[in-house]
Amino acid sequence: MSRIPDSVRRAICYDGAMLFTETIANWQPFYIAVTEASATLAGLLFFSITYNGSVIERPENDHLHRLAEQALSNFVMLMIVGLLFLIPHQTSLSLGIPILVLALFSAYRSAYRLWKQHKHVDNTPYLYWRFITSLVCSLILVGFGEDLLRQEPTTFFWLTGVVIVFVISTCSDAWFLLMEIPRDVAKSKPDATSPMRSR
Repeated sequence: MSRIPDSVRRAICYDGAMLFTETIANWQPFYIAVTEASATLAGLLFFSITYNGSVIERPENDHLHRLAEQALSNFVMLMIVGLLFLIPHQTSLSLGIPILVLALFSAYRSAYRLWKQHKHVDNTPYLYWRFITSLVCSLILVGFGEDLLRQEPTTFFWLTGVVIVFVISTCSDAWFLLMEIPRDVAKSKPDATSPMRSR
């Protein structure tokens, strides 16, 4: 069997690297939008947490605290992934290693929050499925990072789907923390106008 000359092998590797860099460059406008949207929505999340901070920090509402942590973690992960795509001259290894580490950490934290929610007395279905969604998306992101490390053909549309699901679910979490908590608090308070003072 004839051996491939080193010059030909280097040319093949160079063409593959150039093709990967060009593919990343084509996706950069999308991830610029993702980074900007994540930063803006993170501001909304901070406002939601600040507005209802006294309720979220109560010991009996530790499930709401976990939801706020999960939403913030998702936004941070989206921003980091977006920034990684904006680094010039990325290679499959330089992109795959940080994405894999980030995805593994995110999957671990999502699984931990899911376990804590499962142990919680008030096992709210909304929160339960939010943690499951984050865990599944993180595991898909782990597979994407592994494909990059193996330098296998990668379908960037899988990553796009994960990003879109993260954005939608985390926006829902921010809205839940901003709007639903005050409603629940209002329902739990006794109506001061209902009792009639007897004369």
